[in-house]
Formats: sequence, C-alpha cells, structure tokens
Amino acid sequence: MKNMEQALKDNNFYRCNNGYLVNLAYVERVDKNSAFVKGEEIPISRPKKKAFMEALTDFLGGGAKRAHCFWIRECQDYLLLWQSGLPA
Repeated sequence: MKNMEQALKDNNFYRCNNGYLVNLAYVERVDKNSAFVKGEEIPISRPKKKAFMEALTDFLGGGAKRAHCFWIRECQDYLLLWQSGLPA
C-alpha cells in the first residue's frame, strides 16, 4: 500500500485510513468520519482525518474560503441568499 501511495501521490490520491487511497477529485462530501466517493462511504481514521481534510481543501483550491464553500454547498438556497445579501 505504501508503494501505491507514493506512486499516486502526485495524482490527487490521498490515504484516509490503512486500507484506502482516495482520489480527491471524486470526493462528493465528508460527514464526520467518512468520505463519500461515487456514493460509497469510505471511513476516515481519526489519526489521518486532519491531514486528509487539509489535502482535500488544498485540492479544492486551498484556503478557508474555498473549504467553507465546499462545506455549505449542500445548502444552496442559503448560499444563494447569502451571496445576494438577503437575510437568510
């Protein structure tokens, strides 16, 4: 697994636990201790969670603003109201 991790490191793959390498381009959402990839729930281990979330944020464009947009993208109605300046 370590060899695969090194080989795929530059191709947006990141290890979220001892048994999975995840292509960050296919992460649909993250919920508590799981990443959802193409509808499948993949567990994120506690020791790897912070680094995994940082890698995902960097992949998505980096910075807190981009991470915040990713986190609330499921609340699109609220986001549209917020962007237009209307009270939510």
